[in-house]
Amino acid sequence: MKKLAMFICLLGMFGYSTGYAQFDNVGTSAANFLKIGVGSRAEAMAGAYVAQVADVTALHWNPAGLARMQNSEVAIARTDWVLDINHVFVGAGLPMGDAGTLGVSVYSLTMGQMEMTTAQQPDGTGVMFGASNFAIGLAYARALTDRFSVGVHAKYIRETISSASASAFALDIGSQYRTNFRGLTIGMAISNFGTNMTLSGREQLVRVDIDPTLGANPDATPARLETEAWPLPLVFRIGVSMDVFNSGDNKITANIDYTDPRDVNPWTSFGVEYSLKNMIYLRGGWRSLLTAMGIFTNELLEAEEPNAEQSFFTFGGGLYLKYPGKDYSLRIDYAYTDLGRLTQAHRFTLSFEF
Repeated sequence: MKKLAMFICLLGMFGYSTGYAQFDNVGTSAANFLKIGVGSRAEAMAGAYVAQVADVTALHWNPAGLARMQNSEVAIARTDWVLDINHVFVGAGLPMGDAGTLGVSVYSLTMGQMEMTTAQQPDGTGVMFGASNFAIGLAYARALTDRFSVGVHAKYIRETISSASASAFALDIGSQYRTNFRGLTIGMAISNFGTNMTLSGREQLVRVDIDPTLGANPDATPARLETEAWPLPLVFRIGVSMDVFNSGDNKITANIDYTDPRDVNPWTSFGVEYSLKNMIYLRGGWRSLLTAMGIFTNELLEAEEPNAEQSFFTFGGGLYLKYPGKDYSLRIDYAYTDLGRLTQAHRFTLSFEF
């Protein structure tokens, strides 16, 4: 009965998410750095990872995956994003046996200095400013049975541009169900469910004449410009993972994910991972908007450009190195993503298990 209730709850979340995407929400989310995928292993498979994930990057994709971790792990994932933008994720997971698994995450997005422009000086004022994003989270996951696990990830999020900043709190909630048939696993997760963000800072302070028609009133009354509140980029994911071939030394795992954000058309991701002796890995993936596949149509969310990129390929690989005679191991992963007109993204991940 408990499993049935959980399934109905997750099914309701799925229905809410797919219905939510029917509205025109393009460009209405704050903290969009939370959409950038974490971990080279996942991104080499186009982000099709919600069911397979069982490492510390589960903090991003599906917190329930933390419950399947066998060892403590610390990972650093760096993404060379478009232009001079750098995205870094640091995560740690600590299995505690039957008590569950704890996880800690830190996200950081930084970029170079920019020159301030105004309506009067569109070519620049000579004043430089910076912008950055930051998030920190704490997660807990537990296996309720030998097949079913759940997890939750609470995050504090902060965005800064010049002297203005905004903050919010959010939750990621996920589940995984693993069967005995070829490692078939079903995963579901909803990410970034939280409060709205409102920018405030020194730039909002102005002096105005509240009534220019009166000559006797003050013409420099201190005031503050009001900014709108914007929601976080809510994302729903559901997917399956299965070992299509497993001979011991050689294994091929295939994943399929459906992803439904609140402000973009949904898409499907396909990923494949080949492992040799659990040491050498080759991966590839493909992601496509459902509109490009003729499955999903929503004119409100369609791009105005007729040739907008609607699909892309990814690939990568990795090494899993165990120290002889020790319980320590090192994982090195790389992923390449073709971003079309935005060129490409390179991702590097280094994780240490102990």
